[in-house]
Amino acid sequence: MIMVLSRSRRKFVRFTDHPVTTRFVLEAHELAFAFFEGMPKTLVYDQDCTLVVEENRGEVIHTAEFERYVLQRKFTVHLCRNSDPQSNGKIEAGVKYVKRNFLEGRTFVNLELLNQQAVDWLHRTANTKVHASTRLIPDDEWKTEVGYLRQYTPIPLGGIAGKLYHVRKDNTVSYRGNFYSLPLGSYEGPGTKVLLSIEGSQLLLNHQDKRLLAQHTLEHSKGKIVMNNHHRRDTTSKIKALQEELCRQFSDQQKAVLFLEMIHHRFPRYPRDQFQHIHKSISGRPKELIDNALEYCVEHHLFSSGEYHDVLLRFGKTQEKMRDVVLKEFRPITPLGDLDLIFALTPESSKITAYEQLMN
Repeated sequence: MIMVLSRSRRKFVRFTDHPVTTRFVLEAHELAFAFFEGMPKTLVYDQDCTLVVEENRGEVIHTAEFERYVLQRKFTVHLCRNSDPQSNGKIEAGVKYVKRNFLEGRTFVNLELLNQQAVDWLHRTANTKVHASTRLIPDDEWKTEVGYLRQYTPIPLGGIAGKLYHVRKDNTVSYRGNFYSLPLGSYEGPGTKVLLSIEGSQLLLNHQDKRLLAQHTLEHSKGKIVMNNHHRRDTTSKIKALQEELCRQFSDQQKAVLFLEMIHHRFPRYPRDQFQHIHKSISGRPKELIDNALEYCVEHHLFSSGEYHDVLLRFGKTQEKMRDVVLKEFRPITPLGDLDLIFALTPESSKITAYEQLMN
């Protein structure tokens, strides 16, 4: 992304190595305003899908994220006419300048280094040399222009979690010419939407309550179906059966149901792993022990297989210690009442010659 101040022609550049998203554009805005040490009152934009949903004879519909950002920043948006490069010539010229004077012939190492090199180049060359059109030095003119910019105060962009996309009947989302799978049952009728965001080379699909539903590697070709085979499986019934089977292992069914439901709610993506861990932990254990561990976990709001396992081990060690103490204190009742005397007795023995005489 490139931003150019209209009067001074001072430039700011930000690069990305993945498809441009609304979030990236807005993050670049914040970096540009910090670089310029202020914000313009009006920003001129080309028509881009990250910012504009539709434009019809001046009727403009912005994307939801950009609309929120504009309302928060309170600047005026001037949108160039569609397919009209003359109306945003300053940007078009700036893009060509960056390509030919900064990118051409440069070796790409990583994105972080490229953006740092770009900032250094802006300070060293782009903003310190005489501009071809104005015949003035952008940095010198910016010193005058900055006094007319609005004060810049950073704002958090955490509320921008991606763009809403429709879920198709086959539980996929269409993005830039490809289809990305969602778990079976994600489609809940017309109007079902998920939040799509890009992080590096990964495409994330989240429920509107922020739960992660699917994660895929971005496909840069067209017409591909990016499928996670696990999404095709209907695991709901199997998990329910596992939960019911596990519930029967406890004496207090009401507490067991509460305990397992809370685990399912807390770990919606890993209920099978949680239930299998509990099943393995209680295998071969006394009924009283697993019931006591359940009661303790419910009482202290410990809703995970790991916490239940730890409580079970602690209770088990406590029982073993008590059993050892009882065994050490145990003395069997003897006829003479003195166990030590019995242990000290030496049994009588006979010589072999006595048995030989009896046989003769």
